[in-house]
Amino acid sequence: MADDSGELKNALDEREALLHQSVADLRTANAAIERAQAAVKVAKKAAKIVRNAAKLRGFTLAILDEALKREGQGNAREQQAHEEERAFVFKALGLPVGLLHQSGDFDFGDPEKRDERYWGDEGYRRGVQGLDADLPEGIPPHFHQVFLLRHAAGADRLAWAQAERGLNPEMKGSGGGPTAAEIARRPEPAGDEADTEGDPLLAD
Repeated sequence: MADDSGELKNALDEREALLHQSVADLRTANAAIERAQAAVKVAKKAAKIVRNAAKLRGFTLAILDEALKREGQGNAREQQAHEEERAFVFKALGLPVGLLHQSGDFDFGDPEKRDERYWGDEGYRRGVQGLDADLPEGIPPHFHQVFLLRHAAGADRLAWAQAERGLNPEMKGSGGGPTAAEIARRPEPAGDEADTEGDPLLAD
């Protein structure tokens, strides 16, 4: 009987030790969650100011969010094919299409034109994002020029945008619309007061 009591006590001691270890582990995990949530709260307050500033500049946040999402998806060729089909369908049905698609019809039967447009768009994308002008892998030699020209156009556009924001003092902006300095002088609400109603990205 004494042996049984000793074994029971040892078992209880072991279980109590496991309990204390489990509780200590949970405290550590909960503390990490609280720190992460505090960091997220700070980031959301900062994001409210940034997103509210974008709205003051006249941009639709949903469109900006879509652009950033598409930017991170890669596979520009599939995106281009999707947009071309979308523009074709909308135009055929008499629905509004973007200004970029109003200048002409897409020729789905001419892969050469489609590829030229793709490599030109790829050059512009890299230029406007501040990426280098190195020719991408797989580009055919006869599209080198269109890639480089469109890259230069994108880089010029980026420089203009930086000038408007005061990041490139060597280059003057176009003067069209408010400059970044003018926008910065507008009073912006504090983080807790920013206009983010209906903004799903900042929902608690």
